Amino acid sequence: MKRLFLLVLVVAACGGDDGNDAKSQCNPLGGQGCLLPWPSMAYYDGSHLAIPKEAMPTNVDMVTVDPAPLNRWDGFSPTGPMLAQFPNGVAGDNLPGFMNPDASLAADSPIVLLDVDTGERAPFFAEIDQNTMDPKQRSLIIRPLARLHPKSHYAVALRNTLKDLDGNPLPVSPAFAALRDGKSFSSPLWKHLTAKSAEMFTALAAAGVDKSELVLAWDFQTASDEFLQQDLMHMRDAAIPAMGDNGANLTFTVGPSNDPPATGIAASYIGTFKSPGFLSDGENDDSIIVRDAAGLPMLQ
Repeated sequence: MKRLFLLVLVVAACGGDDGNDAKSQCNPLGGQGCLLPWPSMAYYDGSHLAIPKEAMPTNVDMVTVDPAPLNRWDGFSPTGPMLAQFPNGVAGDNLPGFMNPDASLAADSPIVLLDVDTGERAPFFAEIDQNTMDPKQRSLIIRPLARLHPKSHYAVALRNTLKDLDGNPLPVSPAFAALRDGKSFSSPLWKHLTAKSAEMFTALAAAGVDKSELVLAWDFQTASDEFLQQDLMHMRDAAIPAMGDNGANLTFTVGPSNDPPATGIAASYIGTFKSPGFLSDGENDDSIIVRDAAGLPMLQ
């Protein structure tokens, strides 16, 4: 479900109307999907994600997805895919595949995934999204084959050896040309994109990827382990004392099962207990974690 939501999220049109305010909140490096390429420093303010509601997709009931739960994050997922789109699609002929991880680390790989902080290249495989009917609207999906380092600065570089569906070079967007050449561009997100772009280009050059080869490059910050673990750790710390000594507060009951015991089993029993919970509606599908004023899970 989370993976499907991500794909819908990044390729959907901007929320709200089609006015300039909504469009101005789209990632200027892309153009084929409001939030693309994803994930991107365009939606990171230096400490947390900063996705404006105007950039979020709107469902069939004209309800725009609320970015608030995402904006709690102090970086992007270290295991999630990276996505990009181009006007005439991307040919999949020379993409590094999952059967050969070393291809993604080769000096001439058409795609490079790089830890800007350490200069270490990360293994991945790339594919073209086959869930979209129109080949021109299919995203290039880059999936890491190892968990990226937490709280780290990463860059994704697409070389000019990638081609579109007709075998032609992929186009360079005006915004990326400006970023590459150190020029300005009119976008409220430009300050986010340029915050660490110099470091990105320097690290890519040191890894053997020259600016002249690039049709697109973007960077992003991964989330810290402290953030990724804090919900579970907080719930653990709240739940253990709530259960009481030796589980005294769990209201545990046990009785014989109505089902006949299985072969070789003398008797079977069913036990029930009530445990600490943090969800708004128990086991029902609409349940979400209830959070306190600090954004931490709240015991129900």
